[in-house]
Amino acid sequence: MSEAIHDSAMSRVPILYEISLAIGRSLDLERNCEIFLETLLRAKNFAYGGVWLRKSSLYKGQSPANGDDAYVLVYGTPPFRIRELVIPADHIIVKRLQEAPFYSVGCDAADFGRFITESRISRGAYAVYDLGGIGFLKLYRSARSDAFPYAELNQLRSVVSKFAVSVKGCLAHRALELVARERQRALDSLRKSERKYRAVVESARDGIIVTENQRILFANGQAARMLGLTAEQLVGMRVTDFLLPQHVGAFREFCRRRLKGIPGTDMIELEMVTAGPE
Repeated sequence: MSEAIHDSAMSRVPILYEISLAIGRSLDLERNCEIFLETLLRAKNFAYGGVWLRKSSLYKGQSPANGDDAYVLVYGTPPFRIRELVIPADHIIVKRLQEAPFYSVGCDAADFGRFITESRISRGAYAVYDLGGIGFLKLYRSARSDAFPYAELNQLRSVVSKFAVSVKGCLAHRALELVARERQRALDSLRKSERKYRAVVESARDGIIVTENQRILFANGQAARMLGLTAEQLVGMRVTDFLLPQHVGAFREFCRRRLKGIPGTDMIELEMVTAGPE
């Protein structure tokens, strides 16, 4: 390696290091993209940068309509250049990535116009990088007409790969947050239903007892009054503690048959005794 080439390579190290430090600074997807792109554009003199993700990656678990896995712009800067927000899966930008993990196209190419998805662009050159199968990074520089050379594109390959990993981390974090929110909504709904159920049960004129393994888990006020104890005292006691001895066997057989789902076990009539004065 000549001294000039060596010096050029060494001069790029601080720039790439600075860009690397901007990766994964936030678990928020948009903020992570913002920090990375602002650093990358400033360090490498790009005029625009955009992060595009597949809908199936962005909205995990939601199948694209009609199998159309389009690509969505999740972040672009500067904002005034943003034009298209969604492109189809068969767009030329995506098709070219099926041939190579990164490529470039300049305005001297006959099909340059087909790659333009931004505003106020008629010349310049694009660099496009695959983001580990979940989308792509699109960069633009206005001060050139031909495609970026392979060596220059390859300089950013490692940095972009690390950025792709950070994006996947953001998506995983977003999915976990969504699961947590859905779980919290389900719990809130359950608690609301429980409060309504408890209000109905507590106001009932009939004595109501909820049991598990023949032990009392809940008793409403009317049941407590009928059995001569408080509802709190009843919790944990066995139902058989309040049955006449001659009814205990019938009750246990009823419970056994009901657990097995045997027909004719919807109701049983038994006499119960109270703990207090009748």
